[in-house]
Order: sequence, then structure tokens, then C-alpha cells
Amino acid sequence: GWQTTCGILESGQLHCFGTDAQPLLAPRQKDGREYDDWVEVRAGNALACGMHANGRLDCFGRRAPQPPLDERGQPYADWHAIDIGGDSTPYACGIRVNGQLHCFGEHRAFDNLTGELEAGRDWVSVTIGVRHGCARSGDGRGICFGEDNFGQGTPPAQYAGRWLEMDGGYAHTCGRI
Repeated sequence: GWQTTCGILESGQLHCFGTDAQPLLAPRQKDGREYDDWVEVRAGNALACGMHANGRLDCFGRRAPQPPLDERGQPYADWHAIDIGGDSTPYACGIRVNGQLHCFGEHRAFDNLTGELEAGRDWVSVTIGVRHGCARSGDGRGICFGEDNFGQGTPPAQYAGRWLEMDGGYAHTCGRI
């Protein structure tokens, strides 16, 4: 993240550090103890999102985006992938175990996600750069969304269906085929 680094210890506890004026403190259990079931964490600009072993997602820090709620008004607890945007606007995207991609937070570039992205496609990974992102499906297809001023949101057609990994940066996206 921007001036923030987070990591998960062998004990399963999550700790963040860096030069932010306000240190990021991971959420704690109701009795004040630290959670020891973190399995993934992504740091952004003075914020982070972490996933627990049971699939629950917690986002925390300055203006941290809050994950979407289900039809009962409860947070989804079936996440399997998450990433956070790389600029000063707090936003994140995640994939639930049913393959649905959800983006949330304050970034307006993601308000117009296509139906193809939101549909229950077999999304397996997501990467967020600065004002753009890409999702990869189980069949190796890469779809990008958000800004595309420098071509960062247009995967080369000759690699369609062959993506193994994708990673979004400032004004670029890199991938492994």
C-alpha cells in the first residue's frame, strides 16, 4: 500500500506498519483479543482489507471501504479473493466463492461495471491498480474495467483465454501467460 505494509504472522495475527500518521490497527474480537485466523491481507493508502479463514472480510483504516451486504443486510462471509485500489480514493474489489465480483468504496470509475463482470462468471482473481482493475476467470480470460487512458484496461487480444496471473499498477497492467 501507499506508505503502509501489512502482513500475517505464523500465529495468524495481522499487523500493519509504515509511515502513516495514524497506524492501522486490525479489528479485534469483542473481548479485545486479536483475531488469529487471518489468511489474506491487502494494504492500500492508509487502509487495508483482510480475509479471515471463514471467508469473512474486514476493511479498516482511514475511510476504509465497507464490503457489500447480502439481502438480509449482513456482510457476505464467503470471500476468496480481494484487492485494494492504489490511489487516495478508498476502494476494493473482491470475489466471492460463487465467482461473483464485487467492487466497493468511493471510486466512481467502478460504478459502471459491465453485466458480464457482475454476473456469476467463474472469476478466480482480481487486481486493482490506480483507477482501473482486471479480473481473471477460471478459463484464463481477462476482463478489465475502469480507466483505460494508457491501455492499462485493454488486455492484448492475442492472449485471450491464456492468462495465468494479472497485476494492476499505476498506469499499466502486467500479466503472465
